[in-house]
Amino acid sequence: MELQTMLSVMKLENKDTGKLQEENQYLRSTREQVEVKMQELRSESELRRQSYEAELTSRVGKISLLERNLSKEEMLHTASRHEIGLLELKVKALEKAMATLQSAHPPGPPEPAEPDAPSRDEVAALKEKLRKAQAHIFSLQPYRTVLTPDRVKADFDGLTSGVSRWVETYVGAVADDEALSSQVLAHARTQPGALDLLRSGVRPERPDILQGAEWAHMAEPVAVAMVMDFFCSRVIRNDVAVGLTPEEQKMLDTMQHKLESDDVQPKREERTIRDWRAEAYISLFATPSYKAQRDRQVRALTCEVVEMFQLFMAALPSPASENKMYRQAQTMMVEPALRMSEAFHTETNRFALEFQHLDGYLAEHDRQAKLMTTSGAGATVPPPLEAPAARFTCQDLLQNFKTLDLATLPSSPAWREKARLKPVMTTTPALCFRQACSEVRNKAEPWQVLTKQHVFVAYGTLRQAAEGSRAGEKTVMGKLLSRTGGQAGAGNLG
Repeated sequence: MELQTMLSVMKLENKDTGKLQEENQYLRSTREQVEVKMQELRSESELRRQSYEAELTSRVGKISLLERNLSKEEMLHTASRHEIGLLELKVKALEKAMATLQSAHPPGPPEPAEPDAPSRDEVAALKEKLRKAQAHIFSLQPYRTVLTPDRVKADFDGLTSGVSRWVETYVGAVADDEALSSQVLAHARTQPGALDLLRSGVRPERPDILQGAEWAHMAEPVAVAMVMDFFCSRVIRNDVAVGLTPEEQKMLDTMQHKLESDDVQPKREERTIRDWRAEAYISLFATPSYKAQRDRQVRALTCEVVEMFQLFMAALPSPASENKMYRQAQTMMVEPALRMSEAFHTETNRFALEFQHLDGYLAEHDRQAKLMTTSGAGATVPPPLEAPAARFTCQDLLQNFKTLDLATLPSSPAWREKARLKPVMTTTPALCFRQACSEVRNKAEPWQVLTKQHVFVAYGTLRQAAEGSRAGEKTVMGKLLSRTGGQAGAGNLG
């Protein structure tokens, strides 16, 4: 009986042992599967981390390249808004990538700290570079092309060249041909309205143009002076932008005056005000209404400047030539003048076209010369005409249009010598430039002369100047603009 009991117990123990062995085997198998799965997850996580690190490294290289390009070429800031958007997207993508990388690790034994430390440092450095690049891009505001003095000087030279070529084609060719000149004068006798249009091109503020028309061989310079004065008084102005409505112009002027007043505290420096002004004009110039108004103004200005010389159309061979006259006036003169006007309004620094009187410079020079000779300082020779020479380019009508360098004129005997230099007519104004101040100052930066004012002068005795203006026959422009003799409307048309 006891033996049977013992055998039963042994069988139960063997059965339990088998179950335990099976359970142990299952546990070992399950553990191995878990370890394999954990290893796979670790490998996948490591591969994903390496992939993100490679992508981050690539982006660091791209951003570093972008930062170098931005520091080398500031002209790229015209696309800065787009670049800022891209950089912000990259920052968000990097932050999302870091969050994904951190959440990709399954729970389990912690990863060693050493491999992750360089990645965190790289990401921190990358974010710092992104912040610096973004700050650099913001520092390049406003987002527009900066006009250099050389660029504006080249544009102004192109405008004056276009005006000279147009005048030479449609006025100079007539003035040099006696038959065509007679035809134009005959047309003026029968078309007083066209004659009035020509004479209205000489503003009361420019009597020197009528003075220049009295001299022989001055038809082209007189016409050039009339056209340039038209553009300077009507188009290229710093106070009014062609194409804006009066309400828009008044709004801009009011805001600018408010910013410049002492009521605004802290007081804004000139560069800040000019930046705001330029951005406001850029916004208005980009509107569809301005573009439509601009097209209308281009056509109106073209008609006005061509109809000023309507009398000369009588000498054109065909209506096709008349259409060409309008077309070339628009492309060679009106469009360049309007582009220059828009550039002046959308630039932080100041550009201006200025007419100055040479007489005023000469009078100031003579006054200083007299003070030197009467001061008892022993100075008997006055200084050379340096100030006028830096401002004016002169051509002497008494010397067949020879260029006259004011700085080389003899300065003795003192101030009486300079009375022989008589200004006759200005054709083109001086192009001036002034840097906008980045600080609040009571005194503005001085103006710089980029292109000198061109003046015709008569350098000789007063008698020589009087005889020179009467020598030779008047040009067709002189006869058309003269109001002496004959009827008031027709003038002296020879």
